[in-house]
Amino acid sequence: MPVCANQPMTGKDYTIEWFAGCGDVKPDSDDYIPIGAFTSKEVTLEWDTIDPTSDLSVGNIKETAPSYLNFSISGDLVARSSDVVGQVNQIALVKHVAFGAATGGKPYAWIRMTGPDVTYECFMVITNISLSAPTTDVVTRSFEAMAAYSPFGLVITDTPVVP
Repeated sequence: MPVCANQPMTGKDYTIEWFAGCGDVKPDSDDYIPIGAFTSKEVTLEWDTIDPTSDLSVGNIKETAPSYLNFSISGDLVARSSDVVGQVNQIALVKHVAFGAATGGKPYAWIRMTGPDVTYECFMVITNISLSAPTTDVVTRSFEAMAAYSPFGLVITDTPVVP
């Protein structure tokens, strides 16, 4: 299938996947499972800061210094009755968040968000997964995960170009 230039809605080119495993072993690329069809996706890189201002600060200007980087991935996703695979993947994720059988009872997972230009991969704690089930066909869920300790930290790589 040809890829057309200047396509609208580049957000459709981003995927979020997960793998239930511990942070000391990085999963293989093929281990990841797509979570489902997202209507929105967000990556947040935000620094905590400290105030090192003292009487030595030039011109009484308040100073700010970075301390720790917060990294999170979140989004809203949908499941339609016709999307059996998406529903199965989302239910597996919900069960993992509730019970964490593969990670000692905690909602830890490797999360990977891949876009057309960059891929984020990090061992994370899933801090929120919620469900909205109106009477219409579409069930919506929200999802949020924040970085957890792993010797691999946050891995950001260029997404390979598929010819």
